[in-house]
Amino acid sequence: MKTSFIANGTALACVAVLAVSCGGSGSKTPVAVEEETVRNLVRVETVRTETVAQTEEFTGTILPFTENNISPSLALRIQKINADIGSQVSQGQVLVELDKSSLLQSQVQLENLKTDLQRYQTLYQQGGISKQTLDQLETQV
Repeated sequence: MKTSFIANGTALACVAVLAVSCGGSGSKTPVAVEEETVRNLVRVETVRTETVAQTEEFTGTILPFTENNISPSLALRIQKINADIGSQVSQGQVLVELDKSSLLQSQVQLENLKTDLQRYQTLYQQGGISKQTLDQLETQV
């Protein structure tokens, strides 16, 4: 809109200069034609209030705030996956179920490590092993 005002103002100034410079002949015909041309260039509008949409469209990629790559610490078989990639999950939700034989094997290994830890604690108290060896077994448990 500002551009049309500037263009109209420039055209009006040019017409005014032409009208003044051509003024010595006493004839009014060229000035009347120029005024009519100026009237055709200027458009008058009534001021009104209207709603303007304030929306924009952008192309982009949406990334989550947090992304976790979940993988088992042991090579075990998975029986069932309870969540799909990209689905929303909540804290404490079971995501995968291990094969029962793998689970039983892991439980047996844990119980064996706990028994070994009790033995190592006794050996450590008697000075038979180092603190480092005991710490390593506690970490495994």
